[in-house]
Amino acid sequence: MAVEQVIQREPWEHIKDDDIKKVVASFCGDIWQVPPMFSAIKVGGERMYDKARRGEKVELSPRRVTIFKFDIERSLNDRQNLIFRVICSKGTYIRSLCADFGKALGSHIIFSELDIWTQNFKVIFPSQETQVSGEYSVDDAWDFQELQEQITKEFL
Repeated sequence: MAVEQVIQREPWEHIKDDDIKKVVASFCGDIWQVPPMFSAIKVGGERMYDKARRGEKVELSPRRVTIFKFDIERSLNDRQNLIFRVICSKGTYIRSLCADFGKALGSHIIFSELDIWTQNFKVIFPSQETQVSGEYSVDDAWDFQELQEQITKEFL
């Protein structure tokens, strides 16, 4: 796997637990969210992820989603890693929620793990040495519905 250039560095050490609690509270309830380019939303009869893979840019309108529950764990030993527990409405994009959460804290967050069964999402504040590795990014990942569609296309 090739290591590529650093694409973004944001400080995270300044973020206190109280800051995180305030931002979490602001994300609970109905919020407006812009879906990611790599989404299954259809625009002009075509899935956005197909347009994104061709490099086309389309500005998507924000959509109202509901965050019913949003809990965060932050270890005393590893301040850089957070675990999100989110219960949300259909149509919520967790990758976008993570990115918006990082922006609200004045930093940047990388979505690193997902467990849909326990509703746990592990994210990290990238360190000064964080690099993009290989040719793939989390933004290129499929959500569960997209994965099911691809499997269905390939095997049925």
